[in-house]
Amino acid sequence: MISRINQLKIGLRLSLSFAVIVLLMLVGNGLLVWQFFLVSQQSDRVAAFGRELAAVSLFQSDVLSFDARLDLLAKSDNLDALSREAGRLRSILAADSESVRDALAHLPSDVPGDVAVLPTVEAVKITLPPQLDAVIALGMASDWDAVRLRLANEKAPLEASTSELVRNVQRQVSDELAQSVVQHERLKRRILLIVPSTALVTLLASTFLIVVVTSSISAPLRQLMRGSAALARGDFDHQVRLSGNDELAHLGAVFNETTTKLRELYRKLQSSEAYLTEAQRLTHMASWAWQVADRNALHLSDEWYRIYGFDPGKGMPPGVQLGTRLAGVISIEKNNHR
Repeated sequence: MISRINQLKIGLRLSLSFAVIVLLMLVGNGLLVWQFFLVSQQSDRVAAFGRELAAVSLFQSDVLSFDARLDLLAKSDNLDALSREAGRLRSILAADSESVRDALAHLPSDVPGDVAVLPTVEAVKITLPPQLDAVIALGMASDWDAVRLRLANEKAPLEASTSELVRNVQRQVSDELAQSVVQHERLKRRILLIVPSTALVTLLASTFLIVVVTSSISAPLRQLMRGSAALARGDFDHQVRLSGNDELAHLGAVFNETTTKLRELYRKLQSSEAYLTEAQRLTHMASWAWQVADRNALHLSDEWYRIYGFDPGKGMPPGVQLGTRLAGVISIEKNNHR
C-alpha cells in the first residue's frame, strides 16, 4: 500500500486522501438522508390514508345530517324548506364526491385502496337526487305520510352503506398506521446504527490515511535529514534509499548523485594533497596560509613544521608570529647557502 502511495506525487496524494475522507462522509450522510426520505415517504402514505378517511367521514356526516334534516322538515310539512335542503344536499354531495375522488387519487400507487369506496360514493351521488325529487313530488302532492315513509325507508340502507364505507377506510388506515409504527421503529434502529458506524469507518479511514500518508512523507524526510547530517560531517559514503516516484524520491536521487560526485572530488583532492605533501618533502618546501591582519596561521603543512623544527602533533607554539619566523628562516636559508 505504501509503495503504491509513494508512486503518487505528494500533492495528488494529499488530494486523494482528502477526497476519500469527503467521500466517506458523503456516503454516511447519503445513508441518513435515504432513511429520512423513507420516514417522510411513510408519513406521506399515512397522511394520504388520513385524507381518504377524512373525506369519506365528511361524506357520511353530510349525508346523514341532511337526511336527519329532511326527516325533520317532512314532519313539519314545510315544502319550501324541504326543497331548499334537497338542493343544498345535491351540491354538497357533488363536492364531497369530488373530495373523495381526489383523496383516492393521491393514495400511494403501491397500496391498493378499498375498491368499494368510490363506487359506493358514486352510487349515493347518483341515486339520492332522484329519490329527493320523488320526495319533493310527494310533498307537492301534500302526501306527507308518503314523504315520511319514503325518507324512513331510505335512511336505513343509506346509513348502513356509508357506515360500512367508513369502517372499511378506518380499518385500512389502522393497518397502515400499524405498519408505519413498525417501519418507524425499523428506521430508527437503522439510523442509530448508521450514525456510529459511518463515524467509526470515517475515523478509521482518516486515521489510516493520515498515518500512511504522513509516514510516506516523514520517513523519506528523516532519511534526507540524516544524509544531510552525514554530509556535514564529511561522510561522503552515506546514501539514502528512497523508493517511489514522488518529489522526495527524486530529491533522494539527486542527493545520492551529489554525494557520489563529492566523494570522487574529495578522493581526487586527497590524492592531490598527498602528491603535494610528497613534493614538498622531496624539495624541502612548505606551504601555509595566514591572516595578514593578525598573522594567525590558517594552514601549515607538515613539511613546514619539519623545516622550522616544530612538532606537527603539537601545532604552532603560542606567541610565535608567523611573519617573524618566516624572516628568520629566510635568514637561515641564506646563511646555509654562503
